[in-house]
Amino acid sequence: VGTETLSGPDGLSGTYKITGATTPNGGPAYTGTVDIAPNGDTYNVKWKLESGASYAGVGIKHGDSLIVGWGADDKSAGTVVYEVAGAKLNGSWAQPGGAKLGTEVLEK
Repeated sequence: VGTETLSGPDGLSGTYKITGATTPNGGPAYTGTVDIAPNGDTYNVKWKLESGASYAGVGIKHGDSLIVGWGADDKSAGTVVYEVAGAKLNGSWAQPGGAKLGTEVLEK
C-alpha cells in the first residue's frame, strides 16, 4: 500500500502540498501538489508531481474520508465506496466529470 500526506487549506478545496509519500513497491518518495475542487456531490482531484508526471481522479467524501479513483488522465478511473450491510454492499459511485453520485446494491 502506498501512502500520501497532504498539507493545505481547511476543507476540501484548494491546492495541497504533498508533504510525505511512499510507493507500494518501495520506490522513492515523491513531491508535488494536489488540487482538490468540489463539483456537486463529487470532487475533481489533480496531482502535479515535481518529476513532471500528472494524474487526475474523481473523489467521494464519505464520513471523514475522501475516496479517490485516479489515473494518468481524467477519463481513466471512476471510484466507488461500499458500506457493508450483512450480505449486502451498498455502493455510491462517481465518474470523472460527473457532478452527481450513482448508487448500486450488491448482494450475494
